[in-house]
Amino acid sequence: MPLLDCNIVSDQYDYIIPKVCCLDGGEVVELENFEASISLYKSCADLISCYSSSDLWRKSTTDFSYKLAIFYKCKEISDSQADSFGKNVCLDSFEVGSRFIDSLNSHQCSGSGRFAMTLLDSIARLLLEEPKNEVKIFATTAGGSTPRTRGGDVAYRLHITKSGEGLRLMFWQKTCGTIELANVANKSEIVIY
Repeated sequence: MPLLDCNIVSDQYDYIIPKVCCLDGGEVVELENFEASISLYKSCADLISCYSSSDLWRKSTTDFSYKLAIFYKCKEISDSQADSFGKNVCLDSFEVGSRFIDSLNSHQCSGSGRFAMTLLDSIARLLLEEPKNEVKIFATTAGGSTPRTRGGDVAYRLHITKSGEGLRLMFWQKTCGTIELANVANKSEIVIY
């Protein structure tokens, strides 16, 4: 399992380095008896036994760690249902777009932000094909019915919040069948990247 974000801890591999030189703000600093600590997980099951999807989301800073939090949220929802959802979600079922993380930070959806857990739940339910709110095309004009496209990919939007900020999850349904999570947008400034 790869190292996640340095802020998620697990079994530690500690190794004392007798002497090391490193660069600190442009200045070379010599450290003695430096202890390197690397977080390791034996398996995905080991990771999920230590953290919930919410814990992972709150600590996420990279595309991969957000994907992992979403994947585990899908698993938590599926495992809690008596009837299985029709869709089997894997890490390859969806992608994180290049502007996704920036948009989370801008709309209180990252870390412990006000809308973080609502967004996480909405994404998981979308991927499981059981969204709480209606998925709508993102049209080329306001009130129009022609969807925006990017090559063969089709743009969609999903309500995250209905009042106040009116946040939308913007995503692409790709021709290969995967979903690209593009960005979160406010209804008054709706855009897809």
